[in-house]
Amino acid sequence: GQLVKKGQVLIELDDTVEQKDLANYQASLQAAKLKYDRYMQLKDTQAIPLEQIDEVESLYLQAKAQVARVQALINQKSIKAPFDGKIGIRQVNLGQYIQPGADIASLQSLDPLLVQFSLPEQDLNKVKVGQVIQVTVDSDPGKVYRGVVSAINSQVDEQTRSILIQASVPNKKFILYPGTFANLKVVLP
Repeated sequence: GQLVKKGQVLIELDDTVEQKDLANYQASLQAAKLKYDRYMQLKDTQAIPLEQIDEVESLYLQAKAQVARVQALINQKSIKAPFDGKIGIRQVNLGQYIQPGADIASLQSLDPLLVQFSLPEQDLNKVKVGQVIQVTVDSDPGKVYRGVVSAINSQVDEQTRSILIQASVPNKKFILYPGTFANLKVVLP
């Protein structure tokens, strides 16, 4: 039920093993970098064969790649909010093993709120992007909220012969919630 900002950490999975691997690979990277730097200083003196210099450079690049790979694994274990919104009730418990694809919590963007509705195909020529709509909800009868058509689907549903429309409704005070819309009125020209 809290408001969260884009990029805010929502859940952190146990990354103890990866953190230890990262420390190990960082130590290897540091040693490989020192050796690489020494060999690069000696490169112009021709005291070392180019083949050895190439091998040391390869080991250095491999060590960098190992550090980057483990850091990417660690980053994947920190789940962050992809956008500003309101997070729902947690669906997992502390210490619980989470399967890939498991529901953790819902996250809804509330401002602006996106409203999707269908219109019969014969009304398609009466609606355009940027057009004002009016929205009412059962939870607040008589109150009319204004929005703007933001998208029109690219095809008509073959079974219902209707087209999906999307509108954006300002919701600065978070009065409206997704799924609460009962009646939609489109202001037609």
